[in-house]
Amino acid sequence: MAPTTAPAVAIELGGRQRTLQFGFRAWHALEKAAGLTYSLEDSGNIIQQLLNKGALDGMSLLLWAGLLKEDKTLTHDAVLDMLDDVPADQPIMPKVLEALGVKPDKLALVEEPRPEPPPDASPSPS
Repeated sequence: MAPTTAPAVAIELGGRQRTLQFGFRAWHALEKAAGLTYSLEDSGNIIQQLLNKGALDGMSLLLWAGLLKEDKTLTHDAVLDMLDDVPADQPIMPKVLEALGVKPDKLALVEEPRPEPPPDASPSPS
C-alpha cells in the first residue's frame, strides 16, 4: 500500500507559482534524505521526527519533498536558495502542513526548556 496523497497546494516560491503535493515520491525522498522510516499507520510520525530533528532542516526537507512531484530534478540546495528569498510576511510552513493534511495544533514540537526565574527576581518597588 502506497502512502496516501494529500491535496495539492499552490505556493509561490522561487519567483513563480509551484505546487506542493505529498505522494509516494515525496515520502520516499524524505525517508532517504532524513534517514527516517515512514509509517503507514501514522504519517505524522515522520513529520514530527523531522521537525524535532531540527526545525530549519525539517522544514526545508519537507518543502523540497513536496515539490518533487512537480520538479523531479529539484535539489534540497535549490530549495534552500529559494527560502533565502522568501519575504518575512510570506508563511511557508502553513502551506507545507496544508499539503501534508496536518493541522499545526496536531504537532507537538519539542521546545528547549526555559529556566525558571529565581523566586526573588521580581522587580523591587521604587
